[in-house]
Order: sequence, then C-alpha cells, then structure tokens
Amino acid sequence: MNTYKYNNRTARATHLLQKLLAFFLLIAFIFFQEVLAQVKNKTSVEVKLGLKKNDFLPEEAWNYRFKFSYLNGNPQVEKQLSDYKGKLLYFFFWDSIYSNSFSDLRKLYEMCLVPTDKFAVLIVHSKNSKDTPKQLRAIMDRFEKEYGDVMDAPIILDDEFFTTLFQPSQFLHYALILNDGMVHMSEYYQDKL
Repeated sequence: MNTYKYNNRTARATHLLQKLLAFFLLIAFIFFQEVLAQVKNKTSVEVKLGLKKNDFLPEEAWNYRFKFSYLNGNPQVEKQLSDYKGKLLYFFFWDSIYSNSFSDLRKLYEMCLVPTDKFAVLIVHSKNSKDTPKQLRAIMDRFEKEYGDVMDAPIILDDEFFTTLFQPSQFLHYALILNDGMVHMSEYYQDKL
C-alpha cells in the first residue's frame, strides 16, 4: 500500500513538472519569436547611412515589403522590391511643397504609361513631408481637371525606408538604380522644401 501511494505521488509530481516544463517552453518560444521579430525590423547600418553612387542595393532592401497606394481610391497593393529585380528602377521622391511638383506629376504620369518589362517607376512620398491627405487629393483633382485624365499611378505613402536608403540628410528628388541593383545617379531638389 505504501508503494502505491509513493508511485501515485511520484506520478503526480512528474505530471506537474511536465506541465511546468511545457509552460516554460511555451513562454520561451513566444519570447524567442518576439526577439526574432525585433531583429527583422532593425535596419542595417548600410541602410541607415544611405546609399551613394555605385553602391549596390543590400539584400535587406530587396526583401523590403511596402504598400502601393492609389490616390484615386483604388485599394492598396502589397509589393516587395525583389518583384522588380532585373529592371531599371526609377525612384521618384515626390513632395507637393516643391515648386515644380505639379509639372513633375505630369512627367511621372507619362512615364507610368510606358509599358515595359525592363523599367519601373516607384513614386515615393516621404513620411517627413508636410503634405496632408487632403492636399494630395486636391492636387489629384487639379491634375484631373487640367489634363482630363486621372492620375492613377501607384505611390508609396508615408515612406521612411526608401527615404533613408538614399541619402537621408538631403532632399532627394530621384534615384536611378541599374538592373544589377547599383545606384547609378541621384538628384536633389534645388530649392528648399
């Protein structure tokens, strides 16, 4: 009888230890997943310092996911930069505060109409911009009224990543990336934003 009680207590204690071990393993697993997520969200020094002419886009940039918005009301579309690998990439950093922004919008519209599998225009609107959604909508309405067409080119709104990737200390106008991922040239706004 004593042996039975002893085995029963041992079985209960073992069962309790197994439950505690499983609980602590679950907590450790959840903690580990959070640490991994934080590491993934960190940007490399290369990205934080910005790329210069003849630098190559780092793997972190190719793996970056972003959302295209459409100012005409179409739903957002999620993309990854690697979707454009092998193409000539034209990053246009558009800001309505810049004095020629409206004429730039017309050029962008015409560029986006060119069907090609070797060239892609990525319109980027920085999170640092002082534009409000209402101002952007007013510009689109003006564009439609003056040109008789809807500007439906996709735009990356509230961007921080690409703005930082290319020379974060200056007001970038555009950056041209060759099909091998090398930064070919970039130009900055001449007048202050």
